[in-house]
Amino acid sequence: MILVDGGPCLDKLLQRIPNIRELYLANSDIEFAIPTPGVLEMNQLETLKLVSCTANVSAQCLPSLRIFRLQDHYPTDLSSPVDTSNLRNSSLVEFSVSMSNELLLHDILSALGPKTDGLRKFNVSHSLGIGNAGLRTLITGGILDQVVDLDISGLDGTRDDIMELLLLKAHRLKRVSLSSTKITGITIKALITKPGDRLEYLDISHCQRISADAIALARDQRGLIVKCNSETMKGARRVRYG
Repeated sequence: MILVDGGPCLDKLLQRIPNIRELYLANSDIEFAIPTPGVLEMNQLETLKLVSCTANVSAQCLPSLRIFRLQDHYPTDLSSPVDTSNLRNSSLVEFSVSMSNELLLHDILSALGPKTDGLRKFNVSHSLGIGNAGLRTLITGGILDQVVDLDISGLDGTRDDIMELLLLKAHRLKRVSLSSTKITGITIKALITKPGDRLEYLDISHCQRISADAIALARDQRGLIVKCNSETMKGARRVRYG
């Protein structure tokens, strides 16, 4: 495992340690590429976590990558600079890109590639470039079908109609984070009665369109942890139905 906090010699350091399995980079404004074809292949990299960095990441060129996390990123190119038709990642288990305002849907699709059967955790929370249409594309494309842990908090497109579409396909969901969204009690009831695996965790903090009855219904579910806060309850007092 390599943990790096910024630094101008990043490329040289990574080139000297080509067989890295876990790489954590934080607070770097140095532009760099992962991997660099012919120089920095990183074929054994399994975990990549970048926080507040400027990086061009070609996830499709990392055939062993299982955990991919980006947080609070500067404009980041997730597309591949080379032909990677034979290297599409199929081992990815977690894909998280929280608080990345410049991230667009095509960046996500390019990073994931077409093989997402192994994807279990998906997080695009507070990534404002992912709108309603983007969420629909992710759902109808089957990318979220096998996801167990989903976080789509803080997205304007996270509404009842999107959740209804999602629950037609994503039957394995156990942990769902929907904080700071415009969902109502309709989504709460749909999550509780969905087919497939039973829901274990639900974050509805900062949601102000959910009725008190719907919150009570969720809290009454055995084995379900419900996270809400004063803003949720304040909104519930104003919502009569839903």
